[in-house]
Order: sequence, then C-alpha cells, then structure tokens
Amino acid sequence: MADDSMNILDKENPGHTRRLGLLMHFGSDDELRAACELLAIDGKIISPIHSTTYCTAYTVVEDKFGISWELMSGYEGEGG
Repeated sequence: MADDSMNILDKENPGHTRRLGLLMHFGSDDELRAACELLAIDGKIISPIHSTTYCTAYTVVEDKFGISWELMSGYEGEGG
C-alpha cells in the first residue's frame, strides 16, 4: 500500500493527486515572472500572478513533469 499522506487533490482533474510541490521566494516580482515563464514551458499556470496579503506577487505553476511550484516575492517578513 502506498503512503498517500502527501497527496493533494487536483481540483482541475478529479481523481488525480499531486505528490510533490515546491515553494520559492524571489527577491523581486521581475525574477518571479521570469521563473514563471520558464516553468510554464510545456507546463501550465494553475494560478495567475497576483498580489496577496502576504506577498506582492504569487503564482502556482505546474512544470512539464507535473511538479507544482508556488512562487512568491515581496513582504519577506516583518519590516521586509
């Protein structure tokens, strides 16, 4: 029996799960945009770039291997 404790339901593909996701914090929104463009080649953007209460830019991209990347920049903590 497989360990499914790290599975995340894939809302776009019912019945499928994602097993690996990574979070990267960038020094600028421009760096984030460049990384997003590269990761989206033969992949797909799950959540377009937008601001949140905790960062100036945030996006989720799935690369061509099915790995989910959460990218964020700005608001690096208190006073940052």
